[in-house]
Amino acid sequence: MGAFAQDPYFSQYTSSPMLINPCFAGYRYGNCDIRLTSNYRNQWATITTPYVTQMVSVDVRIGQDENNDERNWFGLGGYVYNQTAGDGNLQNFKASFLPVYNLGLNKENTTFLSGGINIGFVNRSVDFNKLVFEDQWNGSGFSGSPSTDPLSTESFFYLDMSAGMIFTFKIKDELRCHIGTSMDHINMPKETFYDFGNNRKEQVMNFHAGVFGEVERNLFLNLETWYHSQVGSPEYNEIIFGADLSYALNDDNVSLYSGLWYRWNRVIIPVVGLDVSGWRMLFSYDASVSGLQPAGSFEISLSKTFNCKPCVFCDPYNDVRKYQKKPKRRKR
Repeated sequence: MGAFAQDPYFSQYTSSPMLINPCFAGYRYGNCDIRLTSNYRNQWATITTPYVTQMVSVDVRIGQDENNDERNWFGLGGYVYNQTAGDGNLQNFKASFLPVYNLGLNKENTTFLSGGINIGFVNRSVDFNKLVFEDQWNGSGFSGSPSTDPLSTESFFYLDMSAGMIFTFKIKDELRCHIGTSMDHINMPKETFYDFGNNRKEQVMNFHAGVFGEVERNLFLNLETWYHSQVGSPEYNEIIFGADLSYALNDDNVSLYSGLWYRWNRVIIPVVGLDVSGWRMLFSYDASVSGLQPAGSFEISLSKTFNCKPCVFCDPYNDVRKYQKKPKRRKR
């Protein structure tokens, strides 16, 4: 007998990019050195006990001067997430540390390659007292007698490793692109509550790409796609793609945000939000287009950037999307 499950994820994956690829820790294009983010997801509350996922993350950029002239630099990141699911209070807790090295590939520093790893420590737990099993059925109801299923522990720990690379290039000041790949569960850790078998986390490959450009003055467009597939079982895959628009108001400290995303054959995801002086809040809702029509999920993310410097063009992964107006030339 087999079963298939998903790793914790957020539909607002551009607000939790380190879950997709560790190289997004301290990512290059942006005007801020520190980013703090929190995410909350409530999934399928209308049809069952909801899956609730919470996450807090921080990442920093190290080794660049205020003009971003250093060709090579480091990124450091860390996050903690906790997912609770089902009547048995099944919990999935993970704490990760992400070191990244970024290598500039040309003198102008418009093309660079990033490589990083994710070192994660995972705890899985469940409350057996809140669950019922087949051998507890007495023909008319479930008895209170203990189950004879060979359950060995209600809590266990393991090490989970991931690695990734991203290639980024700037075509011009108004257009930047990236393409990346990563592999999750490289060490295929053992994961089971039973005292037999050798159930292991299967490796998962991620591929992602994006284009970020200025449509017109103060209006920015971000196009993204993300595909992931279980190694050895390509039929278990998922793809999500979509676009964000952000508009910077005249005071340069406020940006309006909207987006529309699609998880293939599953959900449509509208997103709205607001950025005020580096504080960005986004709200999204997963509207099901699959057989689970009553099902829906909502997410909220809140992020804040620190140690920011003036910039003309900022990257969506660094949250601030201001348009810094150029000074007017005086007439002679």
